[in-house]
This record gives sequence, structure tokens and C-alpha cells, in this order.
Amino acid sequence: MISTLVKSDSEQMELIDITSKNLLAQVMTYDLSLIRERFLKDHPELYSRLDSIELVYRQYMYLCAIKPKMSLSVPSNEVDEFWHCHIIHTRAYQDFCNDIAGYFIHHAPHSALATNKEKKVARRNLLSLFVIHFKDSTNVESLKCGTNFSVDLFVDSQDCHNCVKCQDLCQQSCKKL
Repeated sequence: MISTLVKSDSEQMELIDITSKNLLAQVMTYDLSLIRERFLKDHPELYSRLDSIELVYRQYMYLCAIKPKMSLSVPSNEVDEFWHCHIIHTRAYQDFCNDIAGYFIHHAPHSALATNKEKKVARRNLLSLFVIHFKDSTNVESLKCGTNFSVDLFVDSQDCHNCVKCQDLCQQSCKKL
């Protein structure tokens, strides 16, 4: 006879929360020094923003790991470039993916194949997940307005919320609906 331990909903949620926190800690402490070096070699002009770019990359990869079937827009061109630097170190990238997600996280850019509606959904998915998972470490209003730790998350987005902050700080980068 096989017995099964049934946990209450609250116990299951607590277990998921602990697992999620452990994974986030693993992603945030993973050694990416080789990737940082490569990124700076290719983009020395971004030296002052490297820590911010790397932080958002780590957060993004965490979201990719926990939401493998969800369409997520890459947060910025700089984060995408950081990702490219990681991918070209194929073994390091494969190990990273296996360690954090248990599978290879494919880079599937939202290219001309994606419709504007699909791109908008992917951006909204990303913003929603950032709000849920990083509200304490990420300025959510800045995410909406196109700046996050000096990384332009939604610089090409048409999701301008027309807030006063947006009108004052990012008139150049947000497009009105």
C-alpha cells in the first residue's frame, strides 16, 4: 500500500515560497564574472551601468526560470546584450540554465515574426512579474516610465501610462497611446 502525504493549501504555498526564495538567492549569487568581463569588453561605455544591467538580467532570468511558458519581453537592449554575452559562453550558459531552471532557456527575441499585440502582451507580462516579484527592490513606477536603475526597461514600449512622472522624465522615450 502506498501512502501519500497531503499538505494543506497554506503549507503548499509556504513550500513554493521557500523554493522560490532559494532559487532567487541562487540566481542572484551565481558567478557571472566572466560574462561581466565580456560585456565590458564589448560595451566599455556602459561601465557605470553594469551593476544595474546585471541585476535586471538576473531578475529576468529568474522570471524565465519560474515562468517557462510565459511570453516575456527582454527588459532592455542592454540586458539583451548582456544575455548575448552569456550565450556565447555556451558551456557557462548551459550550466547556468541547468542550475537555475533545470533546462536550457532559449533566447527567442521578439522579432518581426511577433505581432505588435504579442509584443505588448510580453511587455505587460514582464512588468506584471516585476511588480509581483521585485516590488521591494525595483522602483515599479520607474519601470512603467522607462527607467530602472538607469536601465531603460520599456524604452520602445507603447505602454506609456501618461503619469506626471512619465511626462516629466521620459517624454522622449514613451510614446502616447
